[in-house]
Amino acid sequence: MTARLEYMSEQWYELLASAAQRHRRQAVAVMLDVSPAVITQVLNGTGKYGTGAARTDRIASRVVHT
Repeated sequence: MTARLEYMSEQWYELLASAAQRHRRQAVAVMLDVSPAVITQVLNGTGKYGTGAARTDRIASRVVHT
């Protein structure tokens, strides 16, 4: 299990998690124009998002404005 990261308490993350529960991650990725891997990594706090090597501002902006 991955520790809860700071960005996971932000409103955009809650919106993303909710969308991923209602729709397949592939569909959410298409809506946000990102890869399904990005959606999975952000939601699970893995990969570069988990280590802090990738910034979440781009995905956060896409979530808020979609």
